[in-house]
Amino acid sequence: MKRYHNGAFMLVISAVLLFPGCLEENVHTTISSDGSSERTISMSLPERRLPEQAFPVPADPTWTAEWKETGDEDTNSRYQYVAKKYFPTPGDLDREYAGLFDSTRPGLSVSVKKRFEWFFTYIEYDERYSYPNPFRNVPVSDYLSRDEIERFQMGEKSDSLKRRVERWKLRDAIEEFYRSIVAEARRRNDPDLPASLLLGNKEECIARIEGHDISHAGASDTAAGPRRGNTDAAREVMNVIAKVTDTPAALKLIPFAGQVIAGIDRKESQIQHPDQWSYSVQMPGLIIGTNSTAVDGNTITWKFEPDQVRVADYLMHATSRVTNVWAFITTGVVALVLIIVIFISFRRRRMI
Repeated sequence: MKRYHNGAFMLVISAVLLFPGCLEENVHTTISSDGSSERTISMSLPERRLPEQAFPVPADPTWTAEWKETGDEDTNSRYQYVAKKYFPTPGDLDREYAGLFDSTRPGLSVSVKKRFEWFFTYIEYDERYSYPNPFRNVPVSDYLSRDEIERFQMGEKSDSLKRRVERWKLRDAIEEFYRSIVAEARRRNDPDLPASLLLGNKEECIARIEGHDISHAGASDTAAGPRRGNTDAAREVMNVIAKVTDTPAALKLIPFAGQVIAGIDRKESQIQHPDQWSYSVQMPGLIIGTNSTAVDGNTITWKFEPDQVRVADYLMHATSRVTNVWAFITTGVVALVLIIVIFISFRRRRMI
């Protein structure tokens, strides 16, 4: 039996391209020692229009936004979109993204905290992305260990690790498909295809579907469009189920299976996100801790893709230490005054 490979039944990969080209969104945040910050969001685009999958983009007119012609010969980067906003307090930046999460785009929370310790002030920056997984049928921990998830999120590109992620996504989508088929069989109450028969053969059916070479990806290029592609994929999948359960009654569900596949594609394509994020934060003072390996002076950078957010929340963390020069001066002056007072007191005692 042919096992899983890139051309397998990829229910989870939508063939719909919402925007031509590869969209990379750049987010740069400059944090000051007083906790205020300025955020700049930019991206290169083929036309003066923000694509639906751009995230996060300014949601209100309080941002200063402008378009620039780049003069680049590359048709995908003729224009550059740049938006900026100043946040007077740490809470202002966090509130900008509060309540942003919904079923069609990632969630984002950001926190900037100050901790005063006399000689030094510590600035802590945390930003977290959450992916709106449309299925949530199979936990990623069934396929990846905690260590593997962390390695994948940190950018490890090994083929074995990518295959584990793809297999999890595939199984998650096939589980969605199979549950819908079982529910429909239960609703129809067909004695030739009882839901119990499908449930009893579930693991074998899913294993066969995972290993079967059904080319659903690219089906939208057929003459009849996506509808025919969904029907063709549904016919092949239900043929697999019919063979495993040894009942041709499964073929009656081909039209319904096509609708389920279309619905899965639709759920995937509705999630709005760029192909890659490039995040950087410029921290005040000395960087003393971060979960990024890309540090240049006091600027830290993270680059990540949607799958790295999908396997688990993606966290960006950095801590810096700002020297309170005034505290050293004050302490020095106080110490000097105390020494003078002690010295004068000592001299007076000797004179008595």
